[in-house]
Amino acid sequence: MDDTGNTTVAVTKIILHSPVRDLRALQDLVETWIVRKISLVAVHGEGCEALHDLLDQLIVGDDGNEDRFIVTTWHENEPIEDVIEFVGTFGDEGSIEHVRL
Repeated sequence: MDDTGNTTVAVTKIILHSPVRDLRALQDLVETWIVRKISLVAVHGEGCEALHDLLDQLIVGDDGNEDRFIVTTWHENEPIEDVIEFVGTFGDEGSIEHVRL
């Protein structure tokens, strides 16, 4: 519940729109997402398969630490409405954040 008495739902799922123009910002965001315990990052748009692979590398890190875990998916030729529906039904009740870099 927030300060006004409204019930809020934490963001736990991300739709990352491809292409990403700022890879440094993506690296920083991945670290934030791990701390926030984001459950899913769905990558959508042109070239999203390669971005998905990079995202997996950033999440796992150099040492392969198993504590650094986020489910990732890629959706290159799917309408955004289908991706939103998929993300909405994934796992927990958390809300969705769209990220464009």
